[in-house]
Amino acid sequence: MGKLIISVIAFMMATANAFADSKVISGDVNVLRDANATFSVECDFSKTNVEGTPYKQYVAGREADWQRDWPEDQKEGLKTFIKSWNSKNKKGMKASETGGEYRLVIKPTELHFGSTALALTIGFGAGGMKMSGTLELYKGNKRVLVIEVKDQTGKSEWTETKRYKSLLKELAEDTYKDVLK
Repeated sequence: MGKLIISVIAFMMATANAFADSKVISGDVNVLRDANATFSVECDFSKTNVEGTPYKQYVAGREADWQRDWPEDQKEGLKTFIKSWNSKNKKGMKASETGGEYRLVIKPTELHFGSTALALTIGFGAGGMKMSGTLELYKGNKRVLVIEVKDQTGKSEWTETKRYKSLLKELAEDTYKDVLK
């Protein structure tokens, strides 16, 4: 009976990702269909709460090794987003590490780093990193598109670094699916 309950909980947590939602709040999504344009990608954590704590306070409370590694983890996550976006949006605007005419800013408002324990014991998406916020596309200083993201999750992974990369991979894929397909 206990295994059945755990299996049901795991299934429910795994299917929660299916309910993540990305939708256009303002602007014209067709700008992302321009195959001749590129955008750079960055994250803005200035208005982010991590597990109920303001981002800067959360980072300051983490151990020194984590603080040292987090900037590189962010870069690796953005590379994962770029690769995933470009593999999905083959006929449209491409993401680039080196810049572009546009700039996409990922602005999480809520972020939860997930749980290694859940990822290891349950799997199936349990323990994945989760975020809500916006994706904002700028041309110069003018914001041309805002996409709201609710309850985006990544897959179960053993480390926060892998969970972050998984979250950004899923964010790229799900955003493409939700707003461009």
